[in-house]
Parts: sequence; C-alpha cells; structure tokens
Amino acid sequence: MKDSNKLSIIIVSWNVADYLDQCLASIYKYCYFDFEVIVIDNNSADNSVELLQTKYPNVNLIRNEINQGFAKANNQGVDISTGDVLLFLNPDTELIDNSLEQSLDYLRNKIKTGLLGINVLNSDSTN
Repeated sequence: MKDSNKLSIIIVSWNVADYLDQCLASIYKYCYFDFEVIVIDNNSADNSVELLQTKYPNVNLIRNEINQGFAKANNQGVDISTGDVLLFLNPDTELIDNSLEQSLDYLRNKIKTGLLGINVLNSDSTN
C-alpha cells in the first residue's frame, strides 16, 4: 500500500561503496520527513553490501546475484516502494540542504504536477 506522505528514494548501486556512503549520509542528514531508501545492488564486488548492512541497516536492500542493469534494477525498487512519490537517485549524488523537502512541498501543492526535475550541481556548486 502506498503511503501518501512518504518519499521512496531508489538507488541503483554497482561497485560504488564510497559514493554510496556519502550519498546516504547526506540523505540522513537533510531528510526530516517520512521517507524510505531502497538500494538495489547489482552484484558489487566491493564492500557496498557490507556497508549497507552495517552502517545503514534501515535501508531496504535488494541484492542481485547478477548485474540486472540500471533500468531493471530501478523497476525492482519501484516494485517494493511504499511511498507515493519516487525519487530515482544516482549513488554519486550528495544533498547539500533540504531541497528534497522543498521539492516535495511543491509537488504536493501543485496538484497537476506529476514530474519534477531538480537542478543538479557539481561539488563546487557550478552547473
């Protein structure tokens, strides 16, 4: 059942443990609303799965035995998501403020809006 106030953050991971750690740390730092994180690991050979199991046990982890590819892995995340809003987030992304909360507020206040693109900046805040 979809929760009408929850954001489902879907991340596909493949051998990006360091990026994934930074990404998740920023999510937990700046998200103070109802959300879930779903990580689909495409058979990483690094310590991505161990990182998730030890440092981020609240993350919903799908561990693929083979690399399913980006699109199929995202669909796996959608299948188990419980939020009414989906965010497909790359693991090399870091939040720098509460922009996700602002985006959710915008979506919820603009009834006819079904899709929202967010400005993505480099680490030095340039485009």
